[in-house]
Amino acid sequence: MHEPDGTTCHGPCVRTVRARSRRRLCIRYAQEEQKMKRATCLDDLLDRKAEPFASFHDATLSNIHIDYKLKTLSAEFKVCVGSPDDPEEINRERTRNGVLSLTGLVLWAIEPPEIQRKKEWGQPWLTHDSLMEEATAEYGKNLAAIIGQDVYAWFMYFRDMNAFGYCICHEASFEWKGTHNQAL
Repeated sequence: MHEPDGTTCHGPCVRTVRARSRRRLCIRYAQEEQKMKRATCLDDLLDRKAEPFASFHDATLSNIHIDYKLKTLSAEFKVCVGSPDDPEEINRERTRNGVLSLTGLVLWAIEPPEIQRKKEWGQPWLTHDSLMEEATAEYGKNLAAIIGQDVYAWFMYFRDMNAFGYCICHEASFEWKGTHNQAL
C-alpha cells in the first residue's frame, strides 16, 4: 500500500486502513439507520401482513401507561383496519386494538384541550399524525429543530380536543391484540 509520501507500507498499516474503512462503513450505516428512525411514520410500525388497510388515522387512544423511571410508554389504540373500498359498511368500519410500545422515552406531551370542545372530550381521537419535521404548530417546529437524528419523533393531532401531541423515543413497536372488532 502506498502512503501519501510515496513510501510503501505493509503489515499494521493495511490493517489500520481496513479497520478505518470498516469503522467508516459502520458509522455510515449507523447514520443511515438514524435517518430511517427520523423518517419512520407511525403507520410504518403497523403489521401490514395481518391488517393491510390499517392506519392510525381515526384511531382512538384507549389507555396509556408511562413509566418515567424506566422511560417507557405503552398506549393502547383502537385502530381502523377496514378496507376503504369494501361495499359493506361493516367491513369498511372494522377496527382492531393494538399496543404502541415506546422505550427510551424522551418526551410524551399533549397540549391542553380546547375548552369550548368540552362536550366532545372522551377517548382522544387521532385524526392526523406525521413526522416531527412536518409539524405545523410552533411547539412542534421548535422540537423538530432541536432533537437528534437518532430518535423516532412524531406529532399527532387529536381532533376532539383540538390539541397536538408530541412523542420522541429511541425505540418503537406496535403489536396487535386479539382479533378484529366489528364496527359499532
